[in-house]
Amino acid sequence: MAAITIDENVLSTCKDKVVIITGGANGIGAATASRFYHGGAHVFFSDIATQSGRDLEKSLQADTNSGNGTCCFMTVDVCDYRALLNLFETAYKVFGQIDVAIYSAGVTERPGWVIGADVDVESVKQYPKPLMDLIDINLNGCLYFTRIALAYLKDGASPSPSPTKSLTLISSAQAFQEGPGLCGYAASKTGILGLMRSLRLLAPKICNTRVNMICPWATDTAMIAAHVHLFKDNGIPLNSADEVAGYVQMVALDGACNGRAVYVGGGKGWDVEVGFKDSLEVWLGRENAEGWRLQDEVFGKVSCACCPFSGFPCVEMMNADI
Repeated sequence: MAAITIDENVLSTCKDKVVIITGGANGIGAATASRFYHGGAHVFFSDIATQSGRDLEKSLQADTNSGNGTCCFMTVDVCDYRALLNLFETAYKVFGQIDVAIYSAGVTERPGWVIGADVDVESVKQYPKPLMDLIDINLNGCLYFTRIALAYLKDGASPSPSPTKSLTLISSAQAFQEGPGLCGYAASKTGILGLMRSLRLLAPKICNTRVNMICPWATDTAMIAAHVHLFKDNGIPLNSADEVAGYVQMVALDGACNGRAVYVGGGKGWDVEVGFKDSLEVWLGRENAEGWRLQDEVFGKVSCACCPFSGFPCVEMMNADI
């Protein structure tokens, strides 16, 4: 893994950026909104928790140390495509551009919906609404957000070898490390990893946008409030929301960051994708690894969204100069 260092000079470039954040009323999302606001950005943050969002908005606006930033809270259910679209459109109408988009909405699950002593031939006849709600918020909402974000981020921007816009997705360490019993949660967060990987070669070329994700280890927020004492009592590393938000802000603003999956543990960050790619030959074998590298090289030059596994590239690729 490659260590990620937070550079205050990079963070200072957030001034006047137009930033969209979901899940911004509490936890990591709220800490991220606060960081960008105090850095002088124009922050549009949303959440389904209306009162918490309004309280944060009021608190930020009352803070004189804003760096001339502005903030606007909007109540948004990320499962509602139109509501997400309205969030972007509202910011766009005010400033005429979107620079940074961050998907921080997410929920955990109540164990026992997929596997457990209570899962039997009778209980499975009940529709697992809590499980489906989790997938809708953690993954489907992220897909909605990503689709809308890329359209607004690329609007008016020309393809550039140094993309000026960024999309950052908040996942979890569960994207690459098992979490016994957290079946829906782990599936949704691993899905975000797949989404980031599928975009990182194309988004810079097509949308002038870098795509990264943050994979926090346990973070001291309401999501794990009932278990925080277990971490502290046993000396297990624990993040603060602000520490994670620092890495969110860093990858969102650093022009050198694209395709990163930054694990944040104990307040420190590492790019796990570097280790994953560097060890490809070890766990996949030399011949297979070379095949994957060749695929990345070829498809990374394609300016269309086509499937590298079909064996039949689309017309645009066949006509592309590769």
